[in-house]
Amino acid sequence: MPLINKLLRLTLVSLGLMSLPAVALEQDAASLALVDKVVQAYGGAPQIERLVSLNADGLINAIVRNASGTYKR
Repeated sequence: MPLINKLLRLTLVSLGLMSLPAVALEQDAASLALVDKVVQAYGGAPQIERLVSLNADGLINAIVRNASGTYKR
């Protein structure tokens, strides 16, 4: 699987988990089901667990500041 696909999956899972309210961390059934759906949508836990590192680079367009630049992680 290309690195960009792994990066995209990890980013989307991370964003999905960060967007959950703090109540979702209380292990209620609805929250666990949502987390499971997100994990399954990105290849399951084994796929996510295989990631050991990632690299990202791209272009950022700051609309508010009317500027752009590159980034690397």
